[in-house]
Parts: sequence; structure tokens; C-alpha cells
Amino acid sequence: MKKHRFATYIILVFLIVACVDVVFSLIIDGTTKGSFNQKIDWTRQKDADVAIIGASRASHHYNPKIFEDSLGLNAINYGIDGRNIYVHYAVLKSLIAHSMKPSTVILDVSGVDEYDMPGFNKERISILHPYVNDTTVSEILEDLMDPAELAFVRMSGLVRHNSGLLQYIKENANKNDDGKGYVPLFNTWNYELEERAEAMKEDPEKLRYIKKFIATCKENDIDLIIVKSPLYSKSSSRDGRDAIERISLQMGATYFDFEGDTLFLAHREWFSDPDHLNHEGATQFSNMIIKKMKVLESNKTAKKANNP
Repeated sequence: MKKHRFATYIILVFLIVACVDVVFSLIIDGTTKGSFNQKIDWTRQKDADVAIIGASRASHHYNPKIFEDSLGLNAINYGIDGRNIYVHYAVLKSLIAHSMKPSTVILDVSGVDEYDMPGFNKERISILHPYVNDTTVSEILEDLMDPAELAFVRMSGLVRHNSGLLQYIKENANKNDDGKGYVPLFNTWNYELEERAEAMKEDPEKLRYIKKFIATCKENDIDLIIVKSPLYSKSSSRDGRDAIERISLQMGATYFDFEGDTLFLAHREWFSDPDHLNHEGATQFSNMIIKKMKVLESNKTAKKANNP
């Protein structure tokens, strides 16, 4: 009798959880109308000639309006704070699948895109869970997730939306007013330059996705510029080319490394913190990248003229 009663309780609890799961999913889906992340949604809604992709250093370092004024091209910043190459690749694939593919992509990379960094590895793809039914995103999740875990994400709204709910609230509380994705920082870093000891292990899976990102741009005739933007710090262990630079050279991708750039190290007032430029620094940096882009375009035009 006790065993029967216990089994009844288990079934009852399961049914209650299942009902809560369904109701929760209906409420979230109805409230968000399928919109869980502003930048990911933009890949389905906004076309860009110049697409800026990356994490927080992308969102804070590149002002699309400066690119538009100088280049005469439509530019959008799709940078999403706290993510890595897995999400960057999903943004690229979504842009190609749902929008007019950009002519140029600027991919801003950092250590989270090449090194094994607990807390910044595959767990960062949770932001993609609400888009699990999108074919483009689903293919990436299938590649990166355990099949049982992915099945659970597909089945359960609580699991699917849990990781993205706070992000959704944050996105809607801080909507980007200019519609271009740039998020300026206005405070100034007032501390002395510090030296960082960085002896980190390369992550083969992340580097595989760097290669996939480059290959996808090549397959779609997209000009790719990979950038490591400035830091207000010096690395005591950095020696020679990093993995992303090596891969870029091997695959013929344009690569610019500004992490130890002396000009920016001489201007502490251009930084909001050691990892991020403030608005003044972003203005300087955006103009610097534009100059690089103009040189690249001029070289491309000259090459075509010499090889009709």
C-alpha cells in the first residue's frame, strides 16, 4: 500500500512539473513573441554591408555610425557580451541564412575564443537554447551538445528558457536606442598599467570553430577581418603568434592584433577598464579600423586591375 502511495505521489509530482513547464513555456513564448536576444533577432531583421561580430569588446569598441559616415555602407554591431566563438559562429550563420549576407565581417576575438577557460567554454551557448527550433542554430547545438542534454532542451521549456530569461530581461531593460548595436562606455580607467601572466591552454574545439568561421566567410564571398582589439595591460607570457593568428595566416584571413598596441597603451584615458575602451577610445579605434579597411579595399581593387 505504501509503495502504491509513493508511486502515486511520484506520478503526481511529475504531472505538476510537466504542467508548470508547459504553462511557463506558453507565458514566455507569448511575452517574448520569439524574441530572446536583441542582437540574434537582428540577424533575422536587419541587413548590413558591414557586420561586426564578437563579445563585449565588439559591442563596446566599434561604432557603426562612424563606419557608415566614412565608408558609405550600412553597418551593424552584432556583438553580444560574455559569449565566445560558438555564439559568434551562430550569429554569422544566422545572418547568411536569414538576411542579405554582409560584404564584410569584422570578427573581434579574445582569449575566450581560443583558450580553455572554465565558465567561458561550451556553457556559453546557453543563450542559443531558445532558438533550438531554428535549423541554423539547431545544427550548431547538435554539434556541440550531448544528445541527451539537447533532447532535454528541446523537450523542456523550463530548461530551454531558464538560461536566457535573465538575458531577455536585461536586453529589454537596456534596448539599444540607435538600432546599430554599439554600446558606449563613458567612465575612464585611472589605474596604472598592469602585467598579466597568461599561461593558458589552447582549446581545440574553439579553434575548430575559428576555422569554420573563416571557411564559411570564404564560401560565401564575405571579406573577413579578424581583430584583437586593444587592452590596457601587458602579457608577461605572450611569445610569438597566437593560435588564431596562425590559423588566419594558414587560411588566408586578414588579421590585426592591437592587444599590445603602444598607441593605446599610451592613452589610459581611452579605456573604461583594462579590457574595454570607453567611447573616446572606441571612436579612435573605429577610425583606425576604417583606415585599415580602406587600404585593404584599395589593394583589392589594384589586384583586380592587374589581373583582369
